[in-house]
Amino acid sequence: MAVILLLASSISAYAECVPPPPLADVTTKVDTEGAVAKVLKIAGITLKADIAIERKSIFTQFPNANQMVVALVAIYQYCTQLEVVKTLTDEQKLEKLAAYQTTWLMAAAGPRAIATTADKNGGAAPNKPRSDDKRSDWMLNGVPMLRVAMDDTPMVRIKTGKISWVDIYLNPVPLWITDMNKSFVIVGSAATEAEGRQRMQGLKISHPQYDFELYEPYGTNTNYGIMMASWVSKQRAGEALQAAKQIERTSFIWECRGTGDRC
Repeated sequence: MAVILLLASSISAYAECVPPPPLADVTTKVDTEGAVAKVLKIAGITLKADIAIERKSIFTQFPNANQMVVALVAIYQYCTQLEVVKTLTDEQKLEKLAAYQTTWLMAAAGPRAIATTADKNGGAAPNKPRSDDKRSDWMLNGVPMLRVAMDDTPMVRIKTGKISWVDIYLNPVPLWITDMNKSFVIVGSAATEAEGRQRMQGLKISHPQYDFELYEPYGTNTNYGIMMASWVSKQRAGEALQAAKQIERTSFIWECRGTGDRC
């Protein structure tokens, strides 16, 4: 597991721009390439553009795009533009780049996982095509894109070996909520965190071929939720629900009420 890190303070040296890896996920190719094309169109005015507005427009227009690769392309373009600016010091460039990266990589507000049964080997996954409804596979040349740090930065999973349940059905909070990533499958609940963790581990022991995540209470709900799918499309949720009902017949799909930067 690798984390894109951002530096909150003490920026003292300029870092070389790291180009994003090539797109490998063909199931999101059309939307991702469309979103990237729009990013490149604003590249010439990026230093002055309102990035929060541009980000919202791009993610809204291309809901099935791989959000992480779009963000990495945008950050790389901005970085390369800063390199040729002669009126800023290296420290000022890094400060601007860190702020820009923070805007692009800010996760949406929504339910958060606090525990998982997934390990580095993962569990078995059904023979389904891989899609954007999974953790990102982007390899950042084996190093953080910037040597900086910030809370709530989305994780980038570097995947090797076979595809697991967690790769397809249990995802981190997205950068922008769309109809393609706002569904969850709840297989159980608990009144306390300790009870939730115990129940989640019990499910893993009874059904080792799957993985589960414990989510903290959200909104008006006071219970902890045990998820078998998180931040997926309705199609993926339907697939996971079939398996969930074999474990607990009362399992159900829950969705964010809307889309955008908040669930």
